[in-house]
Amino acid sequence: MADELDDFFKNTKPPPPRRKLQAYAPFIRRCLRKQWSIRFIVSKLKEWKGLSVAPSTVCEFIKTQRRPGAPIRKAKPGQPGSGTLPEAAPATTTETLPARTTETAPPKSSTPKPPRKPRFNIDT
Repeated sequence: MADELDDFFKNTKPPPPRRKLQAYAPFIRRCLRKQWSIRFIVSKLKEWKGLSVAPSTVCEFIKTQRRPGAPIRKAKPGQPGSGTLPEAAPATTTETLPARTTETAPPKSSTPKPPRKPRFNIDT
């Protein structure tokens, strides 16, 4: 029985990829490492490889290719791709901000507002 199974697996070919982007996974990974946008990746796939695909398809493919359980790496502030600027060094001045006051807003008047005038005259 074991010989039959070994022969079966030796003679069968691996199934074709289930996703059409599977063949381009290394290309997509390299593009992501270079911090190319998904729309740019889609345009290059169409231009260079002749593959017509929507940006949402590439996005879903990227999500499914991530190793399960692997944390999503976020760039630290100031690094490329983080979208934030590095934190500035603290100011070395001796200025202090004025202290907050405990004043409150003046009390609201107890008289009601006059009724609003109707926009349209419906009675005529």
